[in-house]
Amino acid sequence: MSTLGSATRDQALSAGKAWAGKGSEAILDKATGEMIGYKSKDGMRAFRLQFKPKEGMFRANFQENIMIRTESNYYDYSKTWAPKQIRNVHIDILD
Repeated sequence: MSTLGSATRDQALSAGKAWAGKGSEAILDKATGEMIGYKSKDGMRAFRLQFKPKEGMFRANFQENIMIRTESNYYDYSKTWAPKQIRNVHIDILD
């Protein structure tokens, strides 16, 4: 995990939508129904706003995944590939 800098909530949401790309879908909080981010159409990129209780602040989380064969299915080519998180960076939210 690394923190790249800071932004306002609106700036982070705009960057997150661009990161997830055309055709992205909203990610909703299951408890409140509030929109908390976006996921790409192919599931390889995601963005979400998260409250970090230990720091007492919100952070924007930008995530990129790749497709890999897990150890349990590495030699069985009839099984599908699985996504694995590979990059994860954060931006502190100022407001």
